[in-house]
Amino acid sequence: MMIQDEQPNKYKVLIVESSKTIMTMLFSNINKLSKIYPITAMNAEDCQFLLETQTAEILIAIVDFSLQGTKDGAMIDLVHSYHIPIIALTGDINTEIHQLMQQKQVLDYVSKRQLHEIEYITHLVQRFYTNRQIKVLIVDDSILVLEQLDILLTRYQYQVLKAHDGIEALLILKEHSDISLMITDYHMPNMNGNELIQKVRKKYRREDLSIIAMSLPNQKNLSTSLLKSGANDFISKQFEIEEFYCRVTQMTDMISYIRKIKETAITDELTGLHNRRYFFDVGEKLYDNAKRKHLYLAAAMFDADFFKKVNDTYGHEIGDDVLRALANSLQENLRSSDILARYGGEEFVCLLVINHKDDIKKIFEKIRKNIESLEVNAMGKIVKFTISIGVTTNLNQNLNQMLNAADQALYEAKSTGRNKVCYDQSVEEIN
Repeated sequence: MMIQDEQPNKYKVLIVESSKTIMTMLFSNINKLSKIYPITAMNAEDCQFLLETQTAEILIAIVDFSLQGTKDGAMIDLVHSYHIPIIALTGDINTEIHQLMQQKQVLDYVSKRQLHEIEYITHLVQRFYTNRQIKVLIVDDSILVLEQLDILLTRYQYQVLKAHDGIEALLILKEHSDISLMITDYHMPNMNGNELIQKVRKKYRREDLSIIAMSLPNQKNLSTSLLKSGANDFISKQFEIEEFYCRVTQMTDMISYIRKIKETAITDELTGLHNRRYFFDVGEKLYDNAKRKHLYLAAAMFDADFFKKVNDTYGHEIGDDVLRALANSLQENLRSSDILARYGGEEFVCLLVINHKDDIKKIFEKIRKNIESLEVNAMGKIVKFTISIGVTTNLNQNLNQMLNAADQALYEAKSTGRNKVCYDQSVEEIN
C-alpha cells in the first residue's frame, strides 16, 4: 500500500489495483483534482484495512475486477458491501463483462489495457464529486418509475427532485431556478409531456435547462414531436442503464459547461470576485431600484495602499496573494446581497443598501480594521497592508456619477494619509 499524508477537508478516492504502472498513473491524475485525494491498496489485505478505518471518508472506489491473488470480482463485492460507489477496471470489454458489471451495480467499467482511459476515469471521479451540486427534476405519474429514476440518479450523486405531474413540476421549477435537467414522461394526467415542455420553454431556453423526454417505445412520431416542442433529447422507458447515464451526463455536462462560460465572462480570474462588467450590469438595476423606492444606497471604492511597493519588494506572485486576501476579507465583511467587484488593478468597488443610516460608518470602519490586521506569508516574511476607502450615498443623476463621488472621497483618503475611510457630504448629512 502506498503511504499518503493526511489531507484535511478532502474526499478520498480508494484505488484498488495490483499493477504499479496503472496505480501510479491513477494516483497522479486523481491527485490533481481539487478537494479529492487518492488512497491506495495493491492487495486484499490493505483494501480491507482501508475499508475498516476510512469508509466514512471514501467518496468513490476504483477497483480492479481481477486483482492479483483474488478471485475475479471479489474485491468489487467487498467494496460494494461497504456501500461505496465503484468504477471497475477490467482486462476486456465484452458481453459477459457487461452483464457482470450490471449485476454488480458498478457505476461504470473501463478497460485498463487502454492507458488513455485513465483520463476518462479521472473525469468520472470529478463528475461524481460535482454531481452533488447538480439538481435533476424527474416528472412521472408512476411512483414506480419515479423511484427507479431516483435510485439511478442518486447513485450518481445528483440532487433529485420529484413531481407527479406537470403542474407540480412547474411549481418546483419556480422554487428551484437552478435545476440543470428535467426528465419527463409524456403520458401524464392534467398536463402531458408535450404541454409541460412547451410551458417550460417559455421561461427556460435549451442552454438554461436541459430536458430529456421519455415514453414507451414504438409510438410513431412522438419523439419528433417532443423534440420539436423543446426537449433536448428523447429516451425510451425501456432504456439500458448505461445509455441512461450517458444521456443524463451529456445533458448535465452541457449545462455545466454553458454556465461556466457565462460565469467566466463575469468573474475576475485572480480574486474570484465579480468583474467590472458584472458590476455595471447588476449595479444599474440596483441603482434604478434605489431611485424608485428612495432607498439608502451606498457606493464605496477601495484601493490597496502602496500596492506597487508590495510588487516591487516581494514580486507579483505575492502581490496577487495580497489582492486575493483583500478580496476575501471584503467578501466576508459584506453581505451576499451586496454587489462587490474588482474594478481594476488594486481597486475594488461595492454597492450596498443601507438599512439603518447609523450603520454606514460602522460597516466601513470594520472593513478597514479587518484588512489592517491581515497578514500574508511571503517566503517566510509576513506582509501587512492597508486600504483607503471612499464612500458616498449621493445617488446623483446616474450610477457613473455616484461612483465618481465615491472616487473623489477615495482620493481624499489617499491624499490625507491613507489607511482611512473618507465620506462625502451626503454621508455626513444623514448621520
